[in-house]
Amino acid sequence: LPEPVIRKKENLNGISHDIFVSKDRGWFQNVDVVVPAGYYFMVGDNRDNSADSRSWGFVPEEYLIGKAFAIWLSWDSNSSRPRWSRMFT
Repeated sequence: LPEPVIRKKENLNGISHDIFVSKDRGWFQNVDVVVPAGYYFMVGDNRDNSADSRSWGFVPEEYLIGKAFAIWLSWDSNSSRPRWSRMFT
């Protein structure tokens, strides 16, 4: 059976989105987060319930190595469509 979820509205810079949040996880409340200078907030993709900065905290910049080599997905939230011209560049 599917996991029970709560349907919520998320507002990102004036654009409203529906989101679905697991009832069994305690982080579904609205939270303002200020990332300290020199740190990054990492976001997982929830594949197999992956953990991210919500679980293990901010990542110091000195821990980052390498550089991005491609844009896998670029989403235009104003038009609610992918930005095809940026993908895989």
